[in-house]
Amino acid sequence: MANSTGNNQKRTHAKRRPEETSINREWIDSSSRAAARRTGSIGNEKANDNRYVGDPYKFTYESNKKMHYSLTPVRRVPENSKFALRAAERRVNRTIKENEKEKKWQEDIVRVRGSMDYFLLIIVIILVALGAATVYSATYPVAIKEGSAGYRYFLNHLIFLGIGLVLSFVVYHLTILLNRRKVRTIFTIAAYLLALALLVLVRLVGKTVGTTTRWIVLGPISIQPSEIMKIAMIFVCAWFAENDERFIKNRDLIMRMKLKYVLRPYSLMLLAIVFILIGHHLSGAAIVGIVSLACMIVAGYSIKYLLAITIPLAAGAVGVYFIRNPYSFSRITAFFTGSTEATVEAERYQTQQSIYGIGSGGILGKTFGQGQQKYGALPFAHTDFVFSTWCEEMGFIGAVILIILFLLLIWRGYLVAMRAPNRFTMVIAFGLTTHLGLQAVLNMCVATDLIMNTGITLPFFTYGGSALVINLMEVAALLGISRQSYKKKKTLEREQLLEEAGMNNY
Repeated sequence: MANSTGNNQKRTHAKRRPEETSINREWIDSSSRAAARRTGSIGNEKANDNRYVGDPYKFTYESNKKMHYSLTPVRRVPENSKFALRAAERRVNRTIKENEKEKKWQEDIVRVRGSMDYFLLIIVIILVALGAATVYSATYPVAIKEGSAGYRYFLNHLIFLGIGLVLSFVVYHLTILLNRRKVRTIFTIAAYLLALALLVLVRLVGKTVGTTTRWIVLGPISIQPSEIMKIAMIFVCAWFAENDERFIKNRDLIMRMKLKYVLRPYSLMLLAIVFILIGHHLSGAAIVGIVSLACMIVAGYSIKYLLAITIPLAAGAVGVYFIRNPYSFSRITAFFTGSTEATVEAERYQTQQSIYGIGSGGILGKTFGQGQQKYGALPFAHTDFVFSTWCEEMGFIGAVILIILFLLLIWRGYLVAMRAPNRFTMVIAFGLTTHLGLQAVLNMCVATDLIMNTGITLPFFTYGGSALVINLMEVAALLGISRQSYKKKKTLEREQLLEEAGMNNY
């Protein structure tokens, strides 16, 4: 009798209850899931005797590529357990509040198409003017030493500035086309393939300076493909962020599906970094990686997955790079060591001369054109160490003014990103602003010996062709995106009333 009862209990326990069977349903959007919760079929303890921990959804794909959710119980919660139920309830309530807040915000604003961000334009004009003056002061001794006219490099800088302004005018007026999905796709693919082709071409016909091959020379114009790849990767991240938006925001995706969406833009970023590292351009590869990761994080990709992939890959890549390029590793050792060996002193010579120039400027500086380090003591005073030239001639106050101008540029750029009309342009504006700000910060850190010496340009100040043109085009894209902003309904109504009353200036 005892055995019979035990067998019956075993058989009874082995049977699956109707509530525990896997239920396949097709869900079109989150509203359907919310409706299922309200009806009591999911997560409602009053309607179901079986209670589940966490969200019971599992994301799958069928052969016909239709989206399905499988309702599968994860773990039975005892009747007297309240902690897990409260945690699940808080998560649901938090999601509902976020959706309601976003809906209310969208109802209170109106998308408008107006004029550009003039404050941002004024900041850029000031930076370009100060940069051109600094290039003239820094390149005058170099031109005289080469036996040419003192304004030779300055004239070349003005030519590139003119080319950049023409292309910026075109970019500014074409930015409106980014509202079309097909145009965004075509432009993103074309930009990435062009940058990748140039990175391959630079290994074949590129110009070598020292131990690096980074430039393609076309007559008087030199192109640095890594600069183009920086912009192309921003567009790639923005395109994936827009197309994967519904999946990025879904917290119920299993790990395998989340990893899939992270790896798609990440793999393209890795391919670009590999080709840049082949050209021995470590700083360019680092900037591409940092800006791309920042764009993916802002777009909503999982930070823990990005870090889990990035940390081991970055450590391995840097190790291999330094093993194959001992010259770059010598810069690291020269930065961290306090030795007085000849090799270390040779590696630190530029940095030491840069610090001497900054320190000799004092509070007010030596006035424009009176700097001494540019007369042979400081190599590359008009390119990598142009910030040192500026500080020597304008002093501590001039350095503070320049830093404030770049901070204002970053602030206005992020403001444009916050007000962007769609997710694609939001990531574009954020990525372009991050790129400009990151290059400015890194260049100043190199000049002040806060980080090791790398070839990073100071936007609008460094003498060069492709860097200046691309920086101007980036700002033009930001100005174009700033035309499509939003206003609160109350503000718009007030402006209309004032306009009807003829009181526009009040």
